Amino acid sequence: MLHTMKSPALGRSGVVAGLIAVSLSLAACSDAATAPQAAPVARDIARPSQVVLTVATFAKVRIIDIAGKTLTSTGWVRFTTTDPADTVEVLDNTAKDYDPAVGVVKAALKPGKSYKACFTFNTFYRGETNNPSFPSCSTVTSKATQIDMGNVVARRSPQFTFLTKNEFNQLVGGASFSVSVPGWSLTMSDGQWPYDQSPGADGNLTYVVNYPNVTTWCEVSPPPKYLLTSAKCGTVTTAWEGKYTYILQHEKLVF
Repeated sequence: MLHTMKSPALGRSGVVAGLIAVSLSLAACSDAATAPQAAPVARDIARPSQVVLTVATFAKVRIIDIAGKTLTSTGWVRFTTTDPADTVEVLDNTAKDYDPAVGVVKAALKPGKSYKACFTFNTFYRGETNNPSFPSCSTVTSKATQIDMGNVVARRSPQFTFLTKNEFNQLVGGASFSVSVPGWSLTMSDGQWPYDQSPGADGNLTYVVNYPNVTTWCEVSPPPKYLLTSAKCGTVTTAWEGKYTYILQHEKLVF
């Protein structure tokens, strides 16, 4: 029986040939990775949107009463600028107010040549016009971005208090009153919101009239089951910071 034997030399040459082939393959891969690449083709991209930055000027003002005390009740301030014109109305301690203190209002405005701040009103106070002794407005010319406009003065509105009492001098609630100035009149009940500043129908009706004027008041209806025994009406010329209190006597009806 004949057996065919491979030559050892032939076997080694086959292995060498295989190794050379693998080496050439690896070299080709390496060359492909390191070979110069074609320049990327330029593509059009969307242009970024234009962003306009607006620089604000911050102006603040303090609201004081005629005694120089900072107000403890929040009120409205009107800020205006010139060249360019801008107007901003700000209520103390709201989103447009950049100062947390009550009685100090700070607004963001368009930069201008001059700035004006005027206190306008709140529940108890009004700005008085054309009184240099108690100016309700302040004007400043400045190029700064932070401006302190000083103080503006708030005048206390005339206040009426009507006390309805029985024959034992005790308060009894439920009366209604009218308050009138030339060309305007209002009728309100004891405890009626938002007119009565004394909460509840407790026999104390406190009402604030916006501005001084000749003012007439009347009890429209007495407390239920009571009869008015004092003056029904009255007239007074009011003044800023004035407080006017009237006691109206009543007797209990027995039927």
